[in-house]
Amino acid sequence: VNLPSGGEPTGKCHRVHFPFLSVEQHAVDDLFQLAVKGVDIDGQVLAYLELAQVWSCKTLSGWSLHHICTNYNSICRKFPKDMKAMSPDNQRHFEKQRWPPVWFLKEEDRYLRSQKEREQEEETLRKQHTKRGWCFWRHLSSSPHVKKRCSLLTLISPGKPALLCSCIQRRILHHRNKTTFCASSA
Repeated sequence: VNLPSGGEPTGKCHRVHFPFLSVEQHAVDDLFQLAVKGVDIDGQVLAYLELAQVWSCKTLSGWSLHHICTNYNSICRKFPKDMKAMSPDNQRHFEKQRWPPVWFLKEEDRYLRSQKEREQEEETLRKQHTKRGWCFWRHLSSSPHVKKRCSLLTLISPGKPALLCSCIQRRILHHRNKTTFCASSA
């Protein structure tokens, strides 16, 4: 909580009920001490908002509204009953000024869903691609048994070895003494 250079709060409260200490000064001191200790001040800010509005402390009230709007989601999760018990004017202000706004949350949710769907589609395509059988071979002219025999260097084909062998035989007949590559979609 920032104070002006003189150390006094800028808002004027009705000092009739607190002749020695203003509500704002007490709130500033209390919130400052809690912040120094590292304590969460959200609950205190909710209490001070109501107190500031009762005692017409406009500076404290404005700062409390700003703090609640800025931390709207976390405060609603921590204090749902207190937030519902706020005055209708405060609730309208929170809905209008909250961060992040509802439209932003909807857009973020839509973006995250479409990103997840895209990743699932890419995963499905990658799985389909790896199911295809790929074979690499090299023609060996020095084969003792058959002139047109191939040596299978790599064979990856779950369940379709005969199809690959016939593919290899056809390629060998057409492409003599060459290194050949074929992909058979199983």
